[in-house]
Amino acid sequence: MKKKYLTLLLSMSVMAGFTQSLVPTLPEYPVIGFEKILRENSYVLEQRRAANDTWIDNTRYTWIPSAIEPFRKESKTSQRTNNEWKDVQLNTDSFVLDNQNRIAIAIENVHYDYPDYTYTMVLKYNFTYAANNQLSKVVIMRAIPPTYDQFLDYYEIHYAYNGSGQRVKDSMFVYQTQESYISSHTYDGTSNLIQTVYTESASDTITGNSIYTYTNNKLHTVYTEGVNGNNWSITAQDTFDYDNNGNVIRAIHHGMTTNGQAFQLMPLSNDILQYNNQNQLTEVKSAYWPSDNSGWRNSQKYTFSYNNNKPINGYMFTFDSAGNVWSANPILRLLFSQPTGVKTEPAITKYEVSVYPNPASKNVNIYIPFLNENQEATITLVNTKGENITVPVIRNQKEMALDIALLAKGVYMLKVQTNTSVVTQKLVITE
Repeated sequence: MKKKYLTLLLSMSVMAGFTQSLVPTLPEYPVIGFEKILRENSYVLEQRRAANDTWIDNTRYTWIPSAIEPFRKESKTSQRTNNEWKDVQLNTDSFVLDNQNRIAIAIENVHYDYPDYTYTMVLKYNFTYAANNQLSKVVIMRAIPPTYDQFLDYYEIHYAYNGSGQRVKDSMFVYQTQESYISSHTYDGTSNLIQTVYTESASDTITGNSIYTYTNNKLHTVYTEGVNGNNWSITAQDTFDYDNNGNVIRAIHHGMTTNGQAFQLMPLSNDILQYNNQNQLTEVKSAYWPSDNSGWRNSQKYTFSYNNNKPINGYMFTFDSAGNVWSANPILRLLFSQPTGVKTEPAITKYEVSVYPNPASKNVNIYIPFLNENQEATITLVNTKGENITVPVIRNQKEMALDIALLAKGVYMLKVQTNTSVVTQKLVITE
């Protein structure tokens, strides 16, 4: 389970990920444990302990922060097999801003290449804002494989707000035809969200319900309910306890599971966290609830060390249920800075550009993150004969669009030149 968390935490949320960061925030589950540390460090190397007591590189997590918070320009998960690194999960994101410095267009490219799972998704988000600068609509389009250079309408989300600026309704429209699902939000007198009701629009049927409770204005418990006919039942429950500094010290998750005869709400996981005097996470203990209901059983533990207020490593220990003690030696290690002697891919510099889609057949977009407002960029395409090709360019701050529909298919060198740098990248044009 922890391995799955490590793999997924760097991925931008597919479908509505951008929208959740732009609209007024609903209560989010606290980011706890090593997930929070990983999110705050742009390079993490995971190593496993070998039989001869040496460390072997296993998985590497890297990402590039975008200049537009809280988004990331790129995130990557790479795994090492037979001394070769392979990118198994790659997320690249680019943005076009409007004249008020708001995100107008976002492109999200997600690619998975695991041994048993290969998948690519390219989504385009078009954002519309109301007069009060609040996000009012997001149109989400999905690219068509295999070239991913054409986008078709996928669905769109409309947002409604009350007089206090609180988000009170989310409406989802599929293919711009019919309102399909509605989420209605209710707040208490201190502006805390206390309930969300989920409704299927076509039948006007309530299908679910989330109830939020707070302690000292911090999210404490989330109850998720489902309805079957006229019968309501809690399908999930998450509880968070905090210390005086606002750090989560305990997180318990309950979910639906079977006891051998029928599904019922059962405790599933229990994380206990410790911090040092600088509020830095030093230990995470994870426990699970066994099927015999005998009580929480320890499963694994992470410990973290710091230097100059930055994490330098983390170790994972397992629990010996027979001896009721933690393993003497860790089985996994996390390094938060590139260790000496470990060969990695060249670090990504600020002078790289994003080109998408690539290959392309009709249009190609170029995102130049390092381009300043007072700079100009010259775009040149060079064919295999060394000839410069002129193409129409649409400019919008750091984002540029090229019309390549009339160009012959083949391999081109795309050159981006400013007064401080020259960046080149291969572009493949298909029919």
